[in-house]
Amino acid sequence: MVSHMKTTVEINDALMSDVRRLAQRRGETMRSLLEEALRRLIASYDSAETAVPAFELTVVDGDGLVEGVTPASWLEIANERGAFTAPGPR
Repeated sequence: MVSHMKTTVEINDALMSDVRRLAQRRGETMRSLLEEALRRLIASYDSAETAVPAFELTVVDGDGLVEGVTPASWLEIANERGAFTAPGPR
């Protein structure tokens, strides 16, 4: 069983006009449109919080690589941290 709660929310007039027009174009109620928008927003926050941060490699000018450090060893470090993804086929 689905339950509903009535509540009052203040929304900018211009944004509310956009919601009305979009709901009308899609042939749905403002309520269903707003509920869908909130569900999508919450889902995007949830997935962003569980996403693995990207591995960042900073390259600076200098006398070259540190002895013993190779591009392959950098990739090993990235793989160990679970953030490296190989480029797909071209």
